[in-house]
Amino acid sequence: MKLNIKSFKLSISNIDKIGYSVLVLVTVLGVITAFFQEDFFVNVLVVEDGIIENLTAILLLITGLMLLKNMILIKNKYQLVFVTTFLLSIFFLFIAGEEISWGQRIFNIESTGFFMENNTQQEMNFHNLKIAGIPVNRLLFGQLITIAIISYLLLFPLLYDNVPSLRKLINKVGIPVGEYHHLIMFLVLTGMILLIPSGKKWELYEFALSVIFLLIILKPKNNIYSSLAYSYTNSETKMATT
Repeated sequence: MKLNIKSFKLSISNIDKIGYSVLVLVTVLGVITAFFQEDFFVNVLVVEDGIIENLTAILLLITGLMLLKNMILIKNKYQLVFVTTFLLSIFFLFIAGEEISWGQRIFNIESTGFFMENNTQQEMNFHNLKIAGIPVNRLLFGQLITIAIISYLLLFPLLYDNVPSLRKLINKVGIPVGEYHHLIMFLVLTGMILLIPSGKKWELYEFALSVIFLLIILKPKNNIYSSLAYSYTNSETKMATT
């Protein structure tokens, strides 16, 4: 595979610049308060149902709703892109619900016996469940998910830019591809967040991911959502050459 060097150019849109500005400000605030105002960091910024957690849930909800809107715009409902967009929307809406324990604390709902016994925080969600004594969080959101995210942010843009057959397949299936600057920002923010000694730092990590994935859905590298009102055959050439 011969790499297309020109594909590495970093063209950052205005919406990306706004998103990155917010991300950097919030992350810097998190790092500073974690070291010098730990009480504010733990009990205000990243506390359960706090500023960061609620913002993360809202961003995930917006991402899911944006995908639902894109799905509705697809003219040919038998396209693979329709199925992929639907599954992605369900995924982000599910994660948004999980982030706030499906409104349990908002509506003051008591946990059932199953969640009281099998949930590490005794909440009505799935990501804090224990399987054979091992928290699902540790299985899903440890090193494996980080490797998966980096692989997606790095490999998909590379394959899209340099392998025409895979570029056509990615567009046909309807997989949104991120830009290289999304990967760079993710790595920079991850490095900053890892400096924080508190275990609550992962709330900032989830917030950063929610912003980056929203930015990808809003303006993916392959413009997969720009021509969804048309059939794939009419927009294939346009997307394949972007």
